[in-house]
Amino acid sequence: MHTQDELVLLAKLLDTSPERFGRSSEMTLIAKFGGGMSEVANVDQQFFRRYLALTESQRRMVRDVVGEFKSAGVV
Repeated sequence: MHTQDELVLLAKLLDTSPERFGRSSEMTLIAKFGGGMSEVANVDQQFFRRYLALTESQRRMVRDVVGEFKSAGVV
């Protein structure tokens, strides 16, 4: 049995959609995080695009807020 990552990669190599192999189109981007491959949902991709459109000071503020959530054990 193939992993979901393998199926998505196969779909990309064959220039077809992951649905052909039983995978939802909601997760389309494969990214390398922390030494492993991860899927990034469309909604998160949109968030990253919006984040990257912020000014540097706005990005710093977002990073600080996320850091505070992590420190407080919220995430």
